[in-house]
Amino acid sequence: MKNSRPIPKDAVIVIRKSRYLLCIMVNGECVREYEIALGPHPQGHKEREGDGRTPEGEYQICHKGGVRRQYFMALNYPGPEDAERAFQQGRITEEQYHAILDAHLRGECPPFDTPLGGAIGIHEGSEEDWAKGKNWTQGCIGLHLEDAKELFEWVEIGTRVLILP
Repeated sequence: MKNSRPIPKDAVIVIRKSRYLLCIMVNGECVREYEIALGPHPQGHKEREGDGRTPEGEYQICHKGGVRRQYFMALNYPGPEDAERAFQQGRITEEQYHAILDAHLRGECPPFDTPLGGAIGIHEGSEEDWAKGKNWTQGCIGLHLEDAKELFEWVEIGTRVLILP
């Protein structure tokens, strides 16, 4: 680990997209800081599948592990606010809207196959990924491999994640 100071379980992950920075916050203090990568269009809130954006707002880790990325920490995007906005704008169906809300009520990951996109998370990137610069994900939050391993060891299902512009 980069830092031997233990991370309390009630810490919050704060992502500052404009600074390409992930901070683990404890009582208003950043106790760990990591460089991040984002998608090809980092400004603005994620609105739809394939827009290359990372969502903004408050989310939680809803799943750990993956197939393509070993240290994948899924966010519960789309969230209720995302669903409400999209439903009001006619971008998702009533059935999709309720499926997202129901998943959140159960504390589960929402459906990842709506027009809003999904399977957004925090994960590792290879040296090849990082050689492309800081915008190599498709909307996820990318970390260097050692940083992703460290975060993966600490994070639990339900860990709060605040994503800021």
